[in-house]
Amino acid sequence: YGFITPGRLQPLVTNFVGGMAELSYCVIFMVFEDGKRCKKDLFLIAVGVFLIVMFAMFGTFPRIAGDSPSSSCVGLAAAIFNVAMYAAPLNAARRAIETKSVAFMPLGLTVGGLLCSFAWTSYSVLVGDLTIFVPNFAGDILGIAQLVIYATYAKRSTPKIDPAPALLTEPLV
Repeated sequence: YGFITPGRLQPLVTNFVGGMAELSYCVIFMVFEDGKRCKKDLFLIAVGVFLIVMFAMFGTFPRIAGDSPSSSCVGLAAAIFNVAMYAAPLNAARRAIETKSVAFMPLGLTVGGLLCSFAWTSYSVLVGDLTIFVPNFAGDILGIAQLVIYATYAKRSTPKIDPAPALLTEPLV
């Protein structure tokens, strides 16, 4: 989106640096993860990126807020992935509600995601970009909801729960 939309150098540079950091994380993760699952995940990511690029290049797509059709298409795809990124920790929030424990909900990740969405929401207001504003405003709301859940269950006495039960080799009885 930052590459094909004029005047969006800041998101381009920021997302390039963030993408390289995330790629490094993914490579390290895949070194230690099950190879079959990683191949499936990589295949799904590659298909998704390919479809977005093909649709942006050859598809007809309505313009959003005066952008070109390609920019609108890629912006919509980025917005969808952005909302998914901010909504992903809701699974941990669900576990926190079920177990009445915040052992599965890291505070740093929650606060970091909220600060990130606040920063991008502020940027989008300053430059008047609706494509950046909408998913990040949703991230603001989701981040605040996660902090409320964290604050609610952090005060209660929490049972001792292993935050990584998948690492156990023997079944729990």
